[in-house]
Amino acid sequence: MKSHFTKTTLGVIALSTLFFATAGAQASHGPEDRSAYPYQDRSWDNASPGHVPPHALLESRRLARIIDARQASQEERSVDSMRNHRLGRGEFRSLMRELKEVRAMERRFLADGLMTQAEFQKLDRALDASGHRIRLAMRDRPAHYAYDTPWRY
Repeated sequence: MKSHFTKTTLGVIALSTLFFATAGAQASHGPEDRSAYPYQDRSWDNASPGHVPPHALLESRRLARIIDARQASQEERSVDSMRNHRLGRGEFRSLMRELKEVRAMERRFLADGLMTQAEFQKLDRALDASGHRIRLAMRDRPAHYAYDTPWRY
């Protein structure tokens, strides 16, 4: 009888201790109310002015990867078109110069370590224009003339 009573008493004490310990841990939010963000790390809220939030760094890296992939595919498309004689040397050089300017713009935007959404949109529009010029340059040069005469439009 004594052992059953002792086990029950110790069990109730252990459960009440756990209950009060967890209730106290949840209630200590600090001086500001963080109950609106219970599962989010907001340690960067009171950081120094030069500190960048971690989610902004991740987003910036994701945007930079998208831009890099587009630049690489456009450069590859230009080189392949040059090798297949769909682009002349002058056209190829001007397209490469344009891609180089886009890359320089990207470097300027990433100089502070972050790429904002507005900067991404500027680069995206520049790459759209560059891709359009690549397509136009590839189309306006016929691969060969039928019977040595140019096509008539």
